[in-house]
Amino acid sequence: MTLLSALMPSLGKADVIPPEIARAVNHALALPALIAPEILGSPRGCGGDSPAPAPEHSLVLTFRLANDQGASDLLPTESWEGRSDDLGHTHGYGATLEVRLADGSRFTVILSNDLFSARTDDDSRVDAEGVRFVQQHFTEEQKLLLRWDNRLAGRTLYVSAAAGAHFLDSTPTDLPTSSAAQQTVWHHWVNENTPARFAERVQVADERGLRVGALGEARLGVQPRLLRARGRAGDLEIRVYAETGVELSTQAGASQWISDGGVRLESAGPRLPFVGRPRITGEAGATSRVHAEGVVVEPHTEVTLGTDLLELGATWRGYEGPLPNHVLYNLPGLNQPDGGNDSLSGFFVRTRF
Repeated sequence: MTLLSALMPSLGKADVIPPEIARAVNHALALPALIAPEILGSPRGCGGDSPAPAPEHSLVLTFRLANDQGASDLLPTESWEGRSDDLGHTHGYGATLEVRLADGSRFTVILSNDLFSARTDDDSRVDAEGVRFVQQHFTEEQKLLLRWDNRLAGRTLYVSAAAGAHFLDSTPTDLPTSSAAQQTVWHHWVNENTPARFAERVQVADERGLRVGALGEARLGVQPRLLRARGRAGDLEIRVYAETGVELSTQAGASQWISDGGVRLESAGPRLPFVGRPRITGEAGATSRVHAEGVVVEPHTEVTLGTDLLELGATWRGYEGPLPNHVLYNLPGLNQPDGGNDSLSGFFVRTRF
């Protein structure tokens, strides 16, 4: 039965509409239902049906490490300075816990800690064994946020909002949660256990101590789909994305207007016993930050390999332009041949429950 004949049950046999016309009318009436999910937003993988199914893994835990020298830390070198100045934005880590909801939205708890450093005037000494020590001032930037967003719902338009605490700390400590303490331990371990050589760091307090602030952000984004393919070999989806928004902080000079854009590829193979579907994702884009010192552009890439249960990934981020320096020690790369900024490499592991 066609839609048109269902709406006109009183038609007699003499009034029957030719099948070709009826099919054309039905196709025209069905067209908005086919295109509306992409424009108005339907849950990913639901073909426009609503509501979305419950997520298979509702808890996602990610842990990240970042370093301005990446794996080159472990390569042999004859210099105590290593392969870069190891100043400015040098080390960092982060952890996120996502709670994914049935409608494709999620709440995420975000913890990040980044180290920024600069040498003091009395910056180095060499001990009896020939090991070089460098004194440095530093700031640890720590953020603790709760974020809500609906990007994973697969809608073309998505939003996110977050609020939390913003700490700047220049107090030396041996706590393992301190990125400055981690740098000290890492350099010592590299010198003791690898052919590489790095000046060991002595963290020196400045007069600023701990500063506590509040942080909030709001962003609006679009992610139109370029390609979606499904088959026995797996699924492939490619989207471009662009988002913009504001990050407001009570810390002096820390507020920024942030815009980001790029292309994202997601691929998943057929389901395997115990581990779920193998996955490959890739992303490339650029972020711009309008801040108190100017505008910095940050090209970035990310590659992830794994399964539904466990993923490993690597990231790279560059910096072109004046750096935001509310942390005081976000310096350009001193050893870069063009006087530009160091890049930052990262590694992460993600698990789903």
